[in-house]
Amino acid sequence: SSCAALRTLTRLHALLIVSSSASSHHILSSCLATAYARAGDLAAAESTLATAPTSPSSIAAWNALLAAHSRGASPDEALRVFRAIPAAVRPDSTTFTLALSACARLGDLATGEVVRDRASKAGYRNDIFVCSSLLNFYAKWGAMDDAVKVFDRMRKRDRVTWSTMVTGCVNAGQPVQAIEMYMRMREDGLEGDEVVIVGVMQACAATGDVRMGASVHGYLLRHAMRMDIVISTSLVDMYAKNRLFDQARRVFELMPHRNDVSWSALISQLAQYGNADEALGLFRQMQVSGLQPNSGPVVGALLACSDLGLLKLGKSIHGFILRRLELDHMVGTAVIDMYSKCGSLASAQLLFDKVVSRDLISWNVMIACFGAHGRGRDALSLFQEMKRNEVRPDHATFASLLSALSHSGLVEEGKFWFDCMVNEYGIEPAEKHLAVGITRSWNLGRAQQRRSLNCNLGMSASLPWSQIFTPLPRTGTRSGKCAS
Repeated sequence: SSCAALRTLTRLHALLIVSSSASSHHILSSCLATAYARAGDLAAAESTLATAPTSPSSIAAWNALLAAHSRGASPDEALRVFRAIPAAVRPDSTTFTLALSACARLGDLATGEVVRDRASKAGYRNDIFVCSSLLNFYAKWGAMDDAVKVFDRMRKRDRVTWSTMVTGCVNAGQPVQAIEMYMRMREDGLEGDEVVIVGVMQACAATGDVRMGASVHGYLLRHAMRMDIVISTSLVDMYAKNRLFDQARRVFELMPHRNDVSWSALISQLAQYGNADEALGLFRQMQVSGLQPNSGPVVGALLACSDLGLLKLGKSIHGFILRRLELDHMVGTAVIDMYSKCGSLASAQLLFDKVVSRDLISWNVMIACFGAHGRGRDALSLFQEMKRNEVRPDHATFASLLSALSHSGLVEEGKFWFDCMVNEYGIEPAEKHLAVGITRSWNLGRAQQRRSLNCNLGMSASLPWSQIFTPLPRTGTRSGKCAS
């Protein structure tokens, strides 16, 4: 056992100290330190190295200590050890690789750059192991421009390297580049593994590139490649997010095993794109299968209840959440939205008031709830409370607020907050903001005000004429001078 090994090692160390061998012979000291590090006694390993004579060959012992920290629970200690390596001990490829791995785990970009520069000066700029670690470091933290530079200078690229680039691009919000990387990988004659295929499916889902997604799916089928639960779920998600529900169902039904993510991928997208009845049917089917729904399918079911106005079922799902799940931000917001859209504003407000930690989406949904029920002043009051809580509003916040003020006839307040949105928060008006302002002004017979707003913002070309020229019984006036 490791305890027995440590006891034996300690006795051996004591004998060497008595004979003065350990402190005078750097090879013995290095071997002892390495053995301590591998046995898990990192303090003894570091103490042995600190009292040992400095020698270039002791880098192996430092690497063993560095590896134990880097791969264990204390990557910050790994970087401390890296900085403590004596100047007379020359770091090698393994040293820099382990240090970069620790930086990647910590997200320490500044230290990572220092390690990169030291590796380059030591002659390891193009070392395959250092480059791979540097690539993983950059990709993990979204520095894809730097990752591409490292990738392009690598003389040899294996499947892991390509996988790092594909997933790095996806995680950095660069799905187009992820697909391009996959195509380059195929041109190099390499097949994608599970990680690559899932990354490509995520990229296709984000870009709407169904053709590429279907092509990869076809490739998997033609080559009889193993489609495990992770790959199959990514296919369901890709098809469903692009509203190709027949294909999504086909893949889903062929899956021998499904987990909560598989069910969520189809239920949530069906609910989001207006297939509420089918989403609820799948939700019930999931429960019958014996698999307890997590937050993903539950949010989808709540959205379906909102669309169909099924307050009783929505309340039942809320009860299930309280008994079985944690009411996190996402689930809590979905419940609030369900109560509001099913006509129970009081329940929505009660739940919102009970939420201790609110994120921006929670505030936005509650402001929209007040607006949908014609309570513009309550929406404005909540918006001001949100500001007092130092939550910065975004474009969705102002869209909900302006809509609430508009539907309550609070035109002057709407004008004021529209100006604040543009001038104080620097949010450029989108069509949803302008449509609210223009339609409200027109409804109140302020045609000149509407023309001024539209001309000053230069949006007449992009805003649909059907929105600008809404027929209204009060004035019946139209004007198209700004479009000339």
